[in-house]
Amino acid sequence: MASRSGLESGPGVDKACCDRGASGDVYRAVLDTMPAFVGYVDRDGLFRAVNTRLADLFGATPEALVGVDAFAVEARGFRLSRAAFERALAGEFIRSQSSLVGPDGESIFLAVTYQVHRVKDAVIGVCVCAFDITEHEQAIRALRDSRKRFRRLIEIMPYGICRTDRQGYLLMSNPAHARMLGYKPAELIGRSAWDFFMLGEREAQQEIFSRALIDRPEPTPSLGQCIRKDGSLIDVLFNWTYDVDDHGEPVGFIAVMTDVTDSLAMQRELVKAKEIAERASEEKSRFLAAASHDLQQPLHSLSIMLGLLRTQTNESRRAEILDTMEKAVEGAQGLLRAVLDLSKLEAGVVEPRLEAIPLGELLNQIVAELGPQTAHKPVELRVISSTRSVWSDRVLLKSILYNLVSNALRYTPRGKVLVGARLKGQELSVEVWDTGVGIPKERQRDIFKEFTRLESGQQGGGAVHSLGLGLSIVDRACDLLGHRLTLSSQQGKGSVFRVLVPLADAVESDVSTEILYDHQSAGHQGGLVLVLEDHPDLAEATCQILEAWGYRCYAARDLASALKEIKRNGPPNLILADYNLSSDKNGLEMIDVIRERCGREIAAILLTGERGRQPLDQARRRKIPVQRKPMHPARLRALVSYQLDQTPRTR
Repeated sequence: MASRSGLESGPGVDKACCDRGASGDVYRAVLDTMPAFVGYVDRDGLFRAVNTRLADLFGATPEALVGVDAFAVEARGFRLSRAAFERALAGEFIRSQSSLVGPDGESIFLAVTYQVHRVKDAVIGVCVCAFDITEHEQAIRALRDSRKRFRRLIEIMPYGICRTDRQGYLLMSNPAHARMLGYKPAELIGRSAWDFFMLGEREAQQEIFSRALIDRPEPTPSLGQCIRKDGSLIDVLFNWTYDVDDHGEPVGFIAVMTDVTDSLAMQRELVKAKEIAERASEEKSRFLAAASHDLQQPLHSLSIMLGLLRTQTNESRRAEILDTMEKAVEGAQGLLRAVLDLSKLEAGVVEPRLEAIPLGELLNQIVAELGPQTAHKPVELRVISSTRSVWSDRVLLKSILYNLVSNALRYTPRGKVLVGARLKGQELSVEVWDTGVGIPKERQRDIFKEFTRLESGQQGGGAVHSLGLGLSIVDRACDLLGHRLTLSSQQGKGSVFRVLVPLADAVESDVSTEILYDHQSAGHQGGLVLVLEDHPDLAEATCQILEAWGYRCYAARDLASALKEIKRNGPPNLILADYNLSSDKNGLEMIDVIRERCGREIAAILLTGERGRQPLDQARRRKIPVQRKPMHPARLRALVSYQLDQTPRTR
């Protein structure tokens, strides 16, 4: 039997390793200088030699551990692996990792190797070495944690980040990059980055980056357009750099992409707005110069005529001079009036007062005022009178028609100017025809701009029209009233301007002054009114005044609450709806739904502060009267009264 007491009893152990004499001391001294835990285990699994470091770990001396079962001892969580030992005996070199608890309670990481020891091809034992790799392991773990944090940071970054190989194939795409292009990150891996450029730009970008791998220029930001999955285009700012290997050689590219579509669009809008403002400033300067010049003309004329008048004693000659002076005064007044009208319309201080207007009366008045302009030129001004009434603002509508007729007279050197109206459904088309010079097709949009005028056919007329303000006033006033304005013209043959004005139907024509102010003539009191208004204070005030007039009332701010109130109170006899509601439907759309749910054509009134024509057009198609805000209570009462008279009440 082999002795378990010392190294020398191991069969076949090298004499240099087993000698207890000088050579054994040298061997142990060598082992003790090694920066590792070292032990030699024989075939039976017994320690035959250990260095001081390993002995200290197990709390013993090297001599005390000789002959001890190597797998039975444990210290601070560290133990040799029998499985690794047996694999090493079979000739396999084993490298594993273990750990132990250090004196301060922190983990010490060890790299443990098991290597077979042979003498003349005979397996004698296994040499076990355990190296302290704590710093290395901590560095690896820190690097791993850093990579995880970096990966998480990339995933939450709002910028698109991607990495490609040398050929441009995507190796990495963060969520923001994928969202930017309309894909999921997994869908992009392996795709060519050049696939997301426009066809014409694709080859150019590919050439730039291919050359970059050779020439290595300094990366600079660039702008481009990318194609999203749905086919739409986005403007992208690219910040890129090289992806390099351990030797600094480029192996691909890393890019940070920012979607700048909105910001570029805003920049373009700002540039456009600046250009418009600059043009407007230039036009204003020209206008002021022209206005100053044209205003000086009649004043200069007055000064001359006044001096001439003082020298004249002939009564007929004095009368002629006074006529000329009167025309000069009218010209100056017209210029100032036009400038003031345009300023008011631009400032938005004009508040339309809608009423029923007898059109024939208004046309006759305009013709009477402008008729004298035809006295000294071969032009016939003719009006086809109308018995219909229209719903508009009297002052603004007169300004519109006055400017159109005056403009027609100015640009008709000879021939005819015809003014009339024809029925177009629920509207009257008020038309001004002339046989004048006409307007070139390419100028037909421009003539409605401020300070724009045609250069031909400007014989006669006054300073107002020479400034080109008349049609600008017409356009602004029509837009304010919601009246549609159209133009048809042929150069050399003449023009026709059409203004579509709502008819003053029974609703408006029956709202007489007597009804408006007869607070006692409401035989329809008790009718049920639904108020659609999203401002609680306005809704409450409206209901209070309706109830004071004897009506029952309930209010709702959106469709859901309206249907709920209808279920609780019953269908209304009248819906009083604001146009702009803070919901997904406007007032007219909510009226449509409520009428459909209730199964009948409930009477309605639309209130709006909108100045465009869209609410008016939409309401007109539904035959719903429109009242602009703010509205006089008496007018509201009369209209509510009339509407309720036309429909059975809910009891």
